[in-house]
Amino acid sequence: MRFYLLAMCGFRTATALVLGALAIGFAVGCAGGHSDSPGIRGGDAALATGDSDRAAVYYKDAAKSGGEAAVANAKLANVYADQGRNVAALEAARAAIAIDPNLAMAHEAAGRVLNEMQQYAESVEHLRRAVELDPECAACSYWLAYSLSGLGRDDEAAQWWDKAAELEPGNTSYRLNVAINRKRRDLNAEAIEQLRILITMPGRESESFRRLVNYLYDAEQEDEACRVAAQGLSEFPESPPLLRLSAQCALNAKRNDEAAELADRAVKVAPDDPRSWNVIARVAEAKGDASGTAQAWKKSLELDPDQPDERLELATLLRTHERIPEAKEHLLYLAKAGSSELEVYYRLAVIYREVDNDLDKAMASILKANQLEPGNADVLEYAGTICEIRGEVDRYFFYYSEAIAIDPERFLAQTGVGAALLNRFGRPAEALDHLKIAARLEPEQAMVWTNLYLAHARLKQHDEAEAAIRRAVAIDPSAKHWLQLAQLLSDNKKPLEAVDAVRNTLKLEPGNVDAWNTLGVAQIRAGLMEEASESLEKAIALSDKATLPRFNRGLIAIDARDYATAEKMYEQLLPLDDSTAKDLAGRITRSKAAAQPTERESKTRF
Repeated sequence: MRFYLLAMCGFRTATALVLGALAIGFAVGCAGGHSDSPGIRGGDAALATGDSDRAAVYYKDAAKSGGEAAVANAKLANVYADQGRNVAALEAARAAIAIDPNLAMAHEAAGRVLNEMQQYAESVEHLRRAVELDPECAACSYWLAYSLSGLGRDDEAAQWWDKAAELEPGNTSYRLNVAINRKRRDLNAEAIEQLRILITMPGRESESFRRLVNYLYDAEQEDEACRVAAQGLSEFPESPPLLRLSAQCALNAKRNDEAAELADRAVKVAPDDPRSWNVIARVAEAKGDASGTAQAWKKSLELDPDQPDERLELATLLRTHERIPEAKEHLLYLAKAGSSELEVYYRLAVIYREVDNDLDKAMASILKANQLEPGNADVLEYAGTICEIRGEVDRYFFYYSEAIAIDPERFLAQTGVGAALLNRFGRPAEALDHLKIAARLEPEQAMVWTNLYLAHARLKQHDEAEAAIRRAVAIDPSAKHWLQLAQLLSDNKKPLEAVDAVRNTLKLEPGNVDAWNTLGVAQIRAGLMEEASESLEKAIALSDKATLPRFNRGLIAIDARDYATAEKMYEQLLPLDDSTAKDLAGRITRSKAAAQPTERESKTRF
């Protein structure tokens, strides 16, 4: 289980994670031993009281004359480095080296300053020289490890972190960085072991507890992580990170009131820290307080707009509660900031499609998501859905097929590919393979069974087609499905069952012309000629443009040698469908000539 506060309580990148913990000044650096220079002694005394400005004055005076000018310059370099005056610090360090190239303190100072300036390669050169000159200089080993880490050489840095901690076993900073190094090298158990030692040492700080909690969560030791968080909070009750971590522990344990109390304390201690408001948001969310959650996220983003994960969470919350314009605003903020988060563009695509009905922007957003993660089946399927809405069959077939290749268990994609194979490409046998998968995935979707019915019907698989359309009727007893069942039953020589089925359509849609025509055809096939005539006359009365009822009514008239009615149907058909009219005329002519009835089964039409 990942812990919510890992990102909120640490630094933003892996490099910063290590370097942030290391930025601890060493004003003196390597031990210089006893000094006979009044200037150096005065500077050391001033530095001991925390007066770095006064110390700098002493060291500068000492650097101007005397045999200890190199030491004075090296100490001055460290003072300037502590004050953030890196350029002046580097000048002083180089002056010390120029006076005495074999002074470890001078190389350590130069290496430290170059490290601060992120000139790691040159820093390493000076620091390697420093440890050669003074193997017992813990600060030299410390800064060398730091610079090697800056170059990404963590395995090499490890020995120097260990060396620094070995030389000064009571230095909590050194021990902390040993743990961080282990963590960066995925030696989690060793990192945890180092931190367990650290939290027992005099001078331990809340940061050690915070890191141990997070490392334990990474190791999926949640109970132990929460125990350590509570221990740390008992020692550092005003530590915002430990308050936040303890609040999250309470949240995970469903102790929402306790979590709320801890989160409130974190906000009181650090009201301008957005991470405290993030915890408030999570507590409000756990309590079902959507308004409070949104307000807390907004406050956090006001304090620090550069929180992409939190902004995305707020956008998701707003979208869930139908506050679409606000959600869209946050998503667009992330997109304009160049977010590389797929979810940003996916959610924008959904809003453009489902809310704005802007399919062009929806497609542009989903294609951006596809660029970020080309193999994402969700994205490919949604691209297919947009293309399907736009009627771009070839494109939706492509995207759906790509989605299926990655993840066959996708209902929309399987349904879309099956429908395309069936209706556009005329490949019903292949369509069946996809539609059967879709039916297994979501068996209560009537649409799938309708497509299965059509595929089986085109393959002349009558029993399977009937079973499929009956399943569709059971799920959705709509007029359309009853009519499809009736037409199939009529074709399958089950005319009386067809009559019952089509009457269900007419109950729902009494003015459905196709249903009256289907009823008439089924009655013809059942030998119910009088009833068939009435049904077809009803269809004709409902529509002055319907061709099939007129043709089928004409057939009944020909069969009864009622040529006046048959010719009337021909006259009505002539302006509607010339070929159908000519077909009926030919049948009238042949019937008159033969003076015998035609076979009913071969002449009816739907």
